[in-house]
Amino acid sequence: MTHPALRSPQYARGPFRMVRLCELFMSSGSDVDNERQILRDLVEAFNSQAIDARVDFLFNIRAWEDAVTRRTFGDGNREFRYDASIANVVIVLLNRELRKGTEEELDEALASEAVQVAIILMDPPEKSTEIEAEKHLLAKLDEIKDDVRWLKTAKPGHVSVTIAMASILARLVIELASATDEPPTADYNEVR
Repeated sequence: MTHPALRSPQYARGPFRMVRLCELFMSSGSDVDNERQILRDLVEAFNSQAIDARVDFLFNIRAWEDAVTRRTFGDGNREFRYDASIANVVIVLLNRELRKGTEEELDEALASEAVQVAIILMDPPEKSTEIEAEKHLLAKLDEIKDDVRWLKTAKPGHVSVTIAMASILARLVIELASATDEPPTADYNEVR
């Protein structure tokens, strides 16, 4: 049986290529740590495929656990609100409630004209819920429903959560792959 030949890297040889980074900011509570890791793994898989396919973009994921602890003088979430405001895409992972820090990051992303927001709502509460945190989540989603793309899934750990993440990343790949930096040209132009 023959094995595929290993490709050896050729450092600093051949033409360099420019690669655009699509900044993804991941916002969520610590109650979905496993899902956060799944999203990281998916981004890594998409990036390795992009490198093999020699496309001109990669995803760069930003999250609170990657931040170096800095003095924020009483406002521990200031840095992450800023990250959400400058990202290309903010992916919000929610499990039945919207916690204060995540809501601040979401609001900051929505205030920025250039940021796209996608929400994955795991195990959505019933509309008739009496739990205040769940009522707040439903009210917030109703308020922003036209400004974000959001997907409902089953409970954390269910395959539907991973599928929702993959669908968001696939949509980004399609948009990035079809984007052109060339100015649009007219189909027909006549000078008399």
